[in-house]
Amino acid sequence: MFQENTFEERLISWANFRNCLETAQEPLSLLCHRYNELNRYSCMYNPWNQAEWPDPWELISNNRYCCFTIVLGMCYTLFYTNRFRTCDMKILITKDNQDKTTKYLAQIAPNIIGYNEDLSSIHIKQMPSSAVIQKTFTLQIKR
Repeated sequence: MFQENTFEERLISWANFRNCLETAQEPLSLLCHRYNELNRYSCMYNPWNQAEWPDPWELISNNRYCCFTIVLGMCYTLFYTNRFRTCDMKILITKDNQDKTTKYLAQIAPNIIGYNEDLSSIHIKQMPSSAVIQKTFTLQIKR
């Protein structure tokens, strides 16, 4: 999605993508597919401190995404649509007690995005019992 060379071109691409989500039959699937295409880098931000999180423009400007900022970017994308802007969105940090993996998830009730490797949406009841939520952040995004 953000393969364009300049910041301005990436902003236009992001706006066009958000417009597509407004009328898509399966907007969460489309969102997950697009963000799954991004290259992943090591984490540049502290997911445990919401005050340190980048805003959407900083994300698009840097154009380097980790497993955390992909989920954060997905939330920003939904929030800046008319269709989802009134939805409660949360970022969950989970730890799986079996395989000890940490995951960063988006919750748009009743959906969880990011648990599966392809980022696909699952119902909250499909979360395995071994996945323990360590921290929940309610997104309060400034317009």
